[in-house]
Amino acid sequence: MTTETAVERITREMSDDVDLVTEKVNDLAIVDQKSFDVTTEFMVQLQGRLKQVKKHFKPMKEATQKAHKAIVAQEKAMLAPLNEADAHLRYIRAAWADAQEEIRRKKQEKMDKAADLAAKKKEERLREKAEKETDPEKKADLEEQADNTYANPNIASGGVDKSSKVEGGGSTSWIEDIEVEVTHPLELLEEIISGRVPQTVYEFKPAKLKAWVKANDIKIGQIPGIMIKKTRRESVRTG
Repeated sequence: MTTETAVERITREMSDDVDLVTEKVNDLAIVDQKSFDVTTEFMVQLQGRLKQVKKHFKPMKEATQKAHKAIVAQEKAMLAPLNEADAHLRYIRAAWADAQEEIRRKKQEKMDKAADLAAKKKEERLREKAEKETDPEKKADLEEQADNTYANPNIASGGVDKSSKVEGGGSTSWIEDIEVEVTHPLELLEEIISGRVPQTVYEFKPAKLKAWVKANDIKIGQIPGIMIKKTRRESVRTG
């Protein structure tokens, strides 16, 4: 049988006391001034228990935090060179992929221009034949062929594969995405107001709004679009 340590015993006794006090509080009801005064006593008792519990666990939390910080520092030191190596690999691979994509793009442009030119020449030949053709039916057929002459689709080879598998397991994939930066907040807000941009893209920060309202002594109804409601909370001091 494991022997209970002093800290474990105090923790257990404190937990039992907390259960007892909270059970009493949950059974309370206010029906008159006397019962209201009783709840005042329990308010103070609860604050006292809160302080006791926090004080009891504080040294244990601090010890755990120190151990956690040491472990995090160790992990950070070990991860740093790996993250740097990963960033280096990503950089040189992205640079290579971009260069190969540029080569492929130029090749595609060249192929598209050649296909467009070939289609244009074919169309011109067909129209020339149509102009010289005296048979109405054949003439109409040639004109229709000319109207339906399009460049043959071509897909240039090159670039890098979208995904690569590694022998023994594992793979990499190129994922196309975008980056969005707000350069003119007021202009964006105007777009939101107009309805062209949904309001969901903008997040109001209630804490900062409340701080501004209090600091500037903003009154109820003074600023359109916000509602100010007075609240009240009870402050408790233990003996």
